[in-house]
Amino acid sequence: MSEEIVRSGENQPVTLETRVIKIQFYLGQIGQGIIEVGKELIECKKVIPHGEWGNWLKENFGMTHRTADRFMKVADRFSNWTTSSNIDKLTNSQMLELLALPEGDEEKFIAAKAAEGKPVEDMTIKNLRAEIKEWKGRAETLEAEYQQLGESVKTVNEEASKYRGERDKLAAELTKLQSQKPITVEKVPDDYAENKRELETLRQKISDLQEKLDAKTVETVPPADYEETKKQLAELQANCDKVSEDIDVAQKLDAIFSLITDIVDFCTD
Repeated sequence: MSEEIVRSGENQPVTLETRVIKIQFYLGQIGQGIIEVGKELIECKKVIPHGEWGNWLKENFGMTHRTADRFMKVADRFSNWTTSSNIDKLTNSQMLELLALPEGDEEKFIAAKAAEGKPVEDMTIKNLRAEIKEWKGRAETLEAEYQQLGESVKTVNEEASKYRGERDKLAAELTKLQSQKPITVEKVPDDYAENKRELETLRQKISDLQEKLDAKTVETVPPADYEETKKQLAELQANCDKVSEDIDVAQKLDAIFSLITDIVDFCTD
């Protein structure tokens, strides 16, 4: 078949017979030829009666169903390439081998191998298959790493969401405490220091009275004096307990204020 026959066929109505002539011509070409074969086969399959496709391929081209499918896939995958000059350099077998690449990687693969000094058009089929296998392995590794990264990002987002929830909860607690107008910290230290001094004084008096009681007995001490000393001791102990309670309250207020201060600092950072 010659190119003139194909060109004359292009000026005729596109019949099935015309497409057969074009396919037979392009089967002898390389590069773009295999794409044209695939395009024509796609159109022919639309008009071949159901169940006759395999016989029709065998009668006209000695082609198997599987081979025709691969040619059509080549046309589907490579017909829109921007670097058509690369196609013209490839053999039909090389084009068919490139189908093993992940869809969309064909041009990137060819460009990468050219940059490495290993043009695809110069490779044997065995070497091309090895290079494609290595490429796919790297692609699968990158995909796995990408998925792992996605899981890590998901975990970080979940932790961030949890952190934001805790922050909002603390902010709400702060707002609540601020609305209650607790005792200001300026008044707590003065009361606290004064109560501590009073407590120490009372404890000293208690200690002194206890020593007196320990040194006296009912026999040597008049009952009235003994009972009066005990009464004073009880009153002092009661005062001491009250002062201790006041100090405990002051300490709790101081702790609450420290917590409020920490929350304010946290939320304003």
